Amino acid sequence: MADLLTARRGMVALVLATALVFIVAGALGTRWALVAGDGYQQALPLHVLVARMWRAGQLPAWNPYAFSGSPLMADGIAGVWYLPNVLFLVLPPVAANNVTLLASFAVAAAGAYVFARHLTGDRVAGLVSALAFAGSGFFLGHVVHQAILASACWLPWAIYGVERCRTGLSARYLALGAGALAMAELAGQAQTFAMVAMAVIIYGLLMTGRKAIRALVGAVVVVVTGTALSAVQLVPTLAVLGHEDFRLSYDVARQYSFPLSHLPLLVFPYLFGSAGNVFPYLSAYRGAWNLDELNGYVGAAALVFAVIGLRTLRRDRRAVALCGLGVVGVVLASAGGWPIGRLLYLVPVYGNFRDWARYVLFTDMAVAALAAFGVAELRRGDWVRVRAAKRSAAATAAGVVLGAIVVHVVGPMRRLEVHGLSGWAAVGIPASAAIAAAVVAVLLARRSRVGAVLAVLLVSADAMAASFGAWRPDVKPANEVTSALSVDAQPSWGPRPVAAGGITRFMFAGTRTVYSTDSYPDLSDTEGLRSANGYVPFGLAPKAYTAAVGNMDYEGNVPNPSALWTPDSHLLDLLRITTVVFDPQATSPTPGPDADVTFGSHIAGGLVRYEHRPRLPDAFVVGEVNVRSRAAVLAAVSGSIPWDPSSLALTETGCLRCPRGPPGSAGTVVDERWTFDGFAAHVDSTRTGILVVSQSWFPGWRATVDYRAVPVIRVDGLLQGVPVPAGAHQVVLTYHAPGLGLGLLITAVTAAILLGWGLASLGSWQRAIPRTQRQVPTKAGPSSR
Repeated sequence: MADLLTARRGMVALVLATALVFIVAGALGTRWALVAGDGYQQALPLHVLVARMWRAGQLPAWNPYAFSGSPLMADGIAGVWYLPNVLFLVLPPVAANNVTLLASFAVAAAGAYVFARHLTGDRVAGLVSALAFAGSGFFLGHVVHQAILASACWLPWAIYGVERCRTGLSARYLALGAGALAMAELAGQAQTFAMVAMAVIIYGLLMTGRKAIRALVGAVVVVVTGTALSAVQLVPTLAVLGHEDFRLSYDVARQYSFPLSHLPLLVFPYLFGSAGNVFPYLSAYRGAWNLDELNGYVGAAALVFAVIGLRTLRRDRRAVALCGLGVVGVVLASAGGWPIGRLLYLVPVYGNFRDWARYVLFTDMAVAALAAFGVAELRRGDWVRVRAAKRSAAATAAGVVLGAIVVHVVGPMRRLEVHGLSGWAAVGIPASAAIAAAVVAVLLARRSRVGAVLAVLLVSADAMAASFGAWRPDVKPANEVTSALSVDAQPSWGPRPVAAGGITRFMFAGTRTVYSTDSYPDLSDTEGLRSANGYVPFGLAPKAYTAAVGNMDYEGNVPNPSALWTPDSHLLDLLRITTVVFDPQATSPTPGPDADVTFGSHIAGGLVRYEHRPRLPDAFVVGEVNVRSRAAVLAAVSGSIPWDPSSLALTETGCLRCPRGPPGSAGTVVDERWTFDGFAAHVDSTRTGILVVSQSWFPGWRATVDYRAVPVIRVDGLLQGVPVPAGAHQVVLTYHAPGLGLGLLITAVTAAILLGWGLASLGSWQRAIPRTQRQVPTKAGPSSR
């Protein structure tokens, strides 16, 4: 690719920087794990679990540990198909985590550099853009969300692919843009993938001039092709989402949208305090939501250069598209405070994503790219344009300083701002960076190499100063993380449950219990602990299951635990739960004297542990099935109406092969074998019955009885049921991810078409070159220029 070949020096620098990233990550991996927040609670454990399945020769389609069994591949956070996650197969978990995390920054920087270098033809401008984007508040703030970083880092590559396809659709540039978009989906954050696709369409839509239609068509082709390439992940996810009737409320959807009073945080990110308690930002955050989500600082220095870049709007339609993208980012990031938020909520798919503040990614991308235009304007413009550029730099710096003064007198901001050293640093550092950028602009205008070096260093220092408040001290010792991920790890809530005649599960009950322990649901998965809780993005939690288990939310909290321990409840027995952990201060009601649980012990963190002895095996045969409404089934499971699950199975739909009675036990189950995505057992039925297996029902399960296919139905509102005839039989259940075959086919066909097109184009290009021009020139030969 022309830009990659002509920008040799800059690319060499980025390659060396990337190599340094891997060296640093490997070195840190022996001492520290760069993992915090959701990264530690969810992303890292799932990556380790997926790697174990791959090494065992098992397709990572089903997670037998969370939600009493739940789809794994559909949960994009697991990153089953994300290529960089291959490192978890060959490296220790901490080292693989560090490399993939830092690699996201390297990919973002390289993409921003290549894109800016293409826009401006200037290496210094490319480096400034790369540092501004990869060092932006979005990337630093979302270190706790590794999947978001892994998706967002492909944004500049996707837009670069569109930009190259705008001038002429070709296989290699379509593959580049569409491949970047596909990687954003495979990385595991569906919302960020949707945002990257949206940014690509906006860029093509806002392109003006004679080739506007070509730009929009190129953007659409890139999005369609990228979506097809990611079908292997996208289709199984949509299959799960289609199964669950799910819709966020408007109030939940607009959570983590920028309040209008918080928009100054885009320039003064720690005006309301910081989450890191790192010098000089020592005051705790006092604003709305949390600072990880409301951090969009791209650098005051980069902002100064970007305002200079706006002077190219009349001459370069690409700058117009980028400026529009930045404006859209601010509007959508703060949509919760505008009427437009209602419209965004009604958009299919997009309206079901919360955390609208994340749209500030558009703004950070736009500012970083426009900063490249500004640097190039200073370095290559004529004296009239350069003089105007210097005036713009001075005016922008003055505006930042004025803003630092104004935020102290505006009511909503005045009530939230911090004071003392933290307050001075919050406004002083961005203001100083803006002033320094105005000075550096003068040196750049003189074509000074010193100015070029200072511009790069200034943008780097600005990002570094901002990172002091973003990097939080919950980076963990490597040995501690390695120990927590071990299959032999001891959970923080006490001794591991001991199997009593079958599989066992534990459960966190209550509203905030999950947050009161280090044994988060996904972390316990890597420890081989089966849990009735789970932690998945909105829409992927099995709604029928969570509704039955005390209205569990997507994070695994149970706001109505009374359904667990009312005297006649069958939930603990059906799910083989032997250990219940809850916080008595945040749980109501707590177990009474007639509850079918016994006090176990007090645990660190104010938690209490109760024990339960299940009265049902993990697989049993029942002689009668009744069809009842969903409400009636839930009432029976919770103990509101009399019911004996060992004698009668309840379904919500008809079943031709299901037994019709009489009620009671109808056989025995022996030789059980549980695998990652299957169950097998020998069943000896005294009459026609239904085998009830203590694992969450979900579409995709298939069963055979003596190698003959039979249906798998949901019984007792939660579990898997398999009809079996009288006699001795071998029953096998296996999980097949819904949509995987179709998704794999779409991905393979799309990749094959791109590859074939590329090879054909390469052959045509070679045939078009005269034979003499194909020869490699020697030192004495003609110039290759």
